[in-house]
Amino acid sequence: MSKVKITGHASGTGVLTVTAPNTSSDRTITLPDSTGTLLDENSSLPSANLTGALPAISGASLTSLPASYTPTLVRAYPSATTSVSTTTFTQIPFNTETYDVDGDYNTGTYRFVAPVNGYYLAVFEGHFTTQTDGAFIELVFRKNGSAHSTTYRHAGNTTNSGSNNVDIIYLPAGQYLECWVYQTSGSTHTFQNGTGTVWFSICRVG
Repeated sequence: MSKVKITGHASGTGVLTVTAPNTSSDRTITLPDSTGTLLDENSSLPSANLTGALPAISGASLTSLPASYTPTLVRAYPSATTSVSTTTFTQIPFNTETYDVDGDYNTGTYRFVAPVNGYYLAVFEGHFTTQTDGAFIELVFRKNGSAHSTTYRHAGNTTNSGSNNVDIIYLPAGQYLECWVYQTSGSTHTFQNGTGTVWFSICRVG
């Protein structure tokens, strides 16, 4: 029969106390058949001892976890061309979705509505189908109805004049983002449509 031996420390003066828990049930502590040192919450485990596969943790034992994460991923494009009058800000009707993972885009108002506070990477790509006669072209992100960021381009006397606007924008939950265009050619021009030519995409990055 194995025996239990408790050996005091030669230079220590403290008293080791083993305290029983507050229980009315019999409890058994089984020691491993090996030589080693018991660890506590302040102990460091040598990396050499980390071998083999870690045991699985039951999800039922995990508490105080955040709500399940759903990514914010949106891409939309206009199904028809848009007439853009000179020196007039015109909203581009991105009315068709390529994808909208969490349902955060409204195809009726052409707005992305932030589901949570966060930083969002937004991309607005667009082109005119007609020559813009050396006009300045602006692609504008409007945040909650006000201009937030604008790209400017001198189009020159070329057809398919276009530009893009890329920005990381902070949006509190419930605020929205829209895409607007402005041009100074002196006449009305046509903004293209189609998923491979004009698009608005957005994702949450932080």
